[in-house]
Amino acid sequence: MALDTESTNKIQCSHNGCGQLLHSYYYEEHVALHRLELDSALRIGDKKPEHEMAFCPYNACHVVPQAELEKHTATCPDKRRYLMIHSFLTSSRSATATPTYPPPSLPTSF
Repeated sequence: MALDTESTNKIQCSHNGCGQLLHSYYYEEHVALHRLELDSALRIGDKKPEHEMAFCPYNACHVVPQAELEKHTATCPDKRRYLMIHSFLTSSRSATATPTYPPPSLPTSF
């Protein structure tokens, strides 16, 4: 069985039923586009809402009243998945950085 390296570096988008497989370095930009789409839909749909609305930091599809945002972020069902993806992205970036281990000792006499 061959290892499919093409799909190992990909994350599936769950916003708005999108379901696209994206490379990990494109995921944050893709989520930002979903946020823009949702923001424009909210602006067009309702010019004067009863409550000031806020976006959940873990899922762009969660739009809650500003007063309930703190409670929602504490109990958001997507929080665990977001933190797992975020830790994966930050660890993969640091893995490609210059290593900090000491250089090998070279012989001084030949």
